Amino acid sequence: MNFLALFKKPNLIAAHRGDRSQKAENTLAALASSIGKCDFIEIDVQLCKDLVPVIIHDDTLARTSNVSEIERFKDRKPWRVCDFSEKELQSLDFGSWFNHEYEPMLTLEKVLSFAKEHQLFLNVEIKEMYKTFEDESVVQIITDMIKKTQTGQLVLLSSFYHPYLPLCKKQAPAIPTAALQMYRHPDDLIAYLHTLQVNAYHPDNKITDQKTVSSLREAGFFVSVFTVNDKKRQKELFDWGVSAVFTDFLETEVETQAPKFIADCHLGKLAKYLRIMGFDTLFFPHIEDDRLIVIANEENRIILTRDRELSQRKNAPVLFLEPTDTKAQLITLINYYKLKEHPAPFSRCIVCNSPLQVIEKEKIIERIPEKVKKHFDYFEYCPVCDRIYWKGDHYRHMMEFLEQVFKESL
Repeated sequence: MNFLALFKKPNLIAAHRGDRSQKAENTLAALASSIGKCDFIEIDVQLCKDLVPVIIHDDTLARTSNVSEIERFKDRKPWRVCDFSEKELQSLDFGSWFNHEYEPMLTLEKVLSFAKEHQLFLNVEIKEMYKTFEDESVVQIITDMIKKTQTGQLVLLSSFYHPYLPLCKKQAPAIPTAALQMYRHPDDLIAYLHTLQVNAYHPDNKITDQKTVSSLREAGFFVSVFTVNDKKRQKELFDWGVSAVFTDFLETEVETQAPKFIADCHLGKLAKYLRIMGFDTLFFPHIEDDRLIVIANEENRIILTRDRELSQRKNAPVLFLEPTDTKAQLITLINYYKLKEHPAPFSRCIVCNSPLQVIEKEKIIERIPEKVKKHFDYFEYCPVCDRIYWKGDHYRHMMEFLEQVFKESL
């Protein structure tokens, strides 16, 4: 899976400079602490004096290192990163300012190697360096390192300095890019993003509204918002269709919501079984692709399809299902979206998709067969289409099928 495939998953959490509420930002400790708590990690990269890409946010060393305490560096204030060699940077401590634990300067090469070893997705933000280094040189050095470590499938490149972004596409076309933006959106935003050739737009939380998100998603751009530490705001943004939020505070485990689906007209049987598994899945026997995409964007749903042309549309999250049989399709979905983490079987109506409600036997006693009255006391019903459900032979057969599906998934 590459970064663009990751973006098709809903409600992604990005660790802003790693797990920076627990470890010193942009250090290996912060990255390691992020594992299992987020979907991808954001880091900052810039060049030092001898053109080695290093991981640090500020353009000076004052805030996140002990440079001010080192006698031989006293006269080099304001301690710009670009004025120090890699060897000098490696002599500094980048962790003790935060929690009294030593951390060395982290290079991009080491981060990429770590990401490759642990299969971590990275959003590499290229810091603004146009006053010191040529734009093409900056991008060339960074993309060359990604190629050297063979980690292009794990990386997204972003920047507030937008001239870098077309250069990234020129030098590494397969690596997705994103435009970062603060204060106000550029005029004619959609057309502007097309000129940058980016795949995503990463606006400040303060300038993000539902209308802008909707227009971006309809135009085929993924949207990630920074920095969002409030849980209610995160949920609101996800409900609008935002792909990811950057946060400073990670949970012990990633709090993922169960994905919602909409199946195309060829996948009715799959939709039925996803509902049996408890997943909110829409299905319409006759629906145009454009309408399918509108619903998916409005309701933050993932389109499931066997139509290759539809799967290549960029204005909605779409998953093409290669297998033709329902069992193999379910196994693909379980593995891809980690559906085992959201078990809620037989909680939805298999006909209309509505959540089921428990109902007392006495209230439906006249509507159920005599044999069922004798052997069953627990019932659920659909408040929309008024169907009644109980755990008879049909339930047992479907449970056996699902148990086999889960057994064969990863």
